[in-house]
Amino acid sequence: MADQDGSEKRSVIREDLPDGARLWMPDDIDNGLIYGGSGKWAIDADHLDDLRIIAKEDFSGSFDLGVTVVVTEDDGDKWSQDTNMTVTVTPDPDSPNLSISAAASEDQPGGVPLDISASVADADGSESVSAITVSGLPDGITLSGDAILSGPDGDGVYQIDASDPDGLVLQGMDEHSNVDFDIQVDVTVTDGDQTTTTTQNVTVDITGVADGVPGFTAGTASGGGAAPAG
Repeated sequence: MADQDGSEKRSVIREDLPDGARLWMPDDIDNGLIYGGSGKWAIDADHLDDLRIIAKEDFSGSFDLGVTVVVTEDDGDKWSQDTNMTVTVTPDPDSPNLSISAAASEDQPGGVPLDISASVADADGSESVSAITVSGLPDGITLSGDAILSGPDGDGVYQIDASDPDGLVLQGMDEHSNVDFDIQVDVTVTDGDQTTTTTQNVTVDITGVADGVPGFTAGTASGGGAAPAG
């Protein structure tokens, strides 16, 4: 319906917003968005392009809204039509809660434990930690543990069981070396058909331990002189 003489006022009424969802319009638009009570909002049709529907945090999926289009003439005559619209919110996975550590003392037998703790940060249960990889190990260093699904591949990447990454151990370090080195851990979170990957560079911290001098025996002093050592 086209307004030929400027006598019509068009508005849209939306209702049945799901819990946690809200409508938003810039503050500088006067009377663009007015709450009418009972869950209904009146929207100036001239500013529909400025309207945003903001879903609750971490929501993804679709929901329906009831919409009534109202045209009001200057003389008070009204025309209205009810319809429905479907709002679709594309998943946007959050970065995971991630804690990674790898530390041991220089002479510790059995290698250096690699502890990975990864969990989702969303509140609605739609996300999951879907993949964990470990890469960037220096030459001669290997990763072992039952949580390894495969690897290393040709690029030195290990695929880790994302549901249970416990029991990983870095091996191959010189027993008497306290030289730190870096590795890379990538954690992927999936929400629907969307994914996000967080990369963390981890410094493997090997604490040096002072070794004794093999074969060294302190001598004993006698009389006024010092006994030789050894």
